[in-house]
Amino acid sequence: MIGILLEFEVKKGFEDKFLKAWDETTEIIYRNFGSLGSRLHREEDGLYVAYAQWPSVEVYESEQHWSDEDLSVREAMRATLVGGKPRSIRRLSVVSDLLKNEQA
Repeated sequence: MIGILLEFEVKKGFEDKFLKAWDETTEIIYRNFGSLGSRLHREEDGLYVAYAQWPSVEVYESEQHWSDEDLSVREAMRATLVGGKPRSIRRLSVVSDLLKNEQA
């Protein structure tokens, strides 16, 4: 299993649109491309950081075929970002996984 850290610099005033499009884009990736899901975090300065898990490097790097409808969702998210794309900041091998899915 691998983890990917991504950074999203959202244009001022586009936060709500970004969050909606991020949820939809993440669901598409989860449903169609083998992702194990992700979590989105927000830093105090407003920068968003996501952690996504994938079963392997091969699945993460495999060719992804987006439908026209799904591409429009991804492009809606990218339109909210400074620079038009997230920045991949780390590719991590999972050594120990103690993250719990249940909420306390």
